[in-house]
Amino acid sequence: MAPAQTCEGIPNFNLPSFCSPWKTPQPETPSTSHYHLPALSPVASQIQSSAFRSISAHVLANLINTLSHEEFTAKYCLVDCRYPYEYCGGHIKHATNLFDPEEINQMFYPDDEEEAFKMRQKIPIFYCEFSQKRGPQMGHKLREIDRMRNEHSYPQVDFPEIYLLDRGYSNFFSQCGSPVLCQPMEYVKMLDKRHRANLHHFSFHHSRSSIYRSSSHGDSRRDMKRRRASGSSESSQDSATTPVGRARILYRETKNAKIARKLFYVS
Repeated sequence: MAPAQTCEGIPNFNLPSFCSPWKTPQPETPSTSHYHLPALSPVASQIQSSAFRSISAHVLANLINTLSHEEFTAKYCLVDCRYPYEYCGGHIKHATNLFDPEEINQMFYPDDEEEAFKMRQKIPIFYCEFSQKRGPQMGHKLREIDRMRNEHSYPQVDFPEIYLLDRGYSNFFSQCGSPVLCQPMEYVKMLDKRHRANLHHFSFHHSRSSIYRSSSHGDSRRDMKRRRASGSSESSQDSATTPVGRARILYRETKNAKIARKLFYVS
């Protein structure tokens, strides 16, 4: 009988565990057993996290192309985490705009129990421009809230599956962009010069860490200037007590005197 084939195409000879070259498979944990979409491996994905899995642009495009609007929105909740001017400039079909992490609780846990039940049946998919900061931040925020609400029934969660669109709208637009998948068929960057004023309205765009780094760098620069100033004053005071210092002072005074004679000499 021919050996069975594994999903990687490697023959499985059902060797005993003590002579198998592979590690004995570990039982699936709740964090990994519920994911049904083909996710990218940790090596291939841009962001590695235990809170969610990353999917490629082609996986999401295939979902949108094969499901009707009603089917997609009943099973998935596609969240565009970019700012409104980016979203209005062009977003993925079926996407809802949510850019403030503080509003994620209201979206996924509405007060109306019927709406909350419907939302718990959906699978969240987050993305931003590159899915490097805003998208992952939303995914982590939802998982944090989910864990807190279910802290007494661990490892149960309301959203066992959370996905991140790998490399974000930028890559999706490049790889799969079409008038059907992108509405409108445009791509407005976060740093678009036309929307510079709009960007300044979002005060939480700059993280506390960046503010801390800039302030600490400013403090260090000021301290360095103070040290240099105090050092220069000390050196000027001490220079007159050394032969070299006295020679330098005499040279400067002589040079200044010559310059003065040239400027004010009357023939």
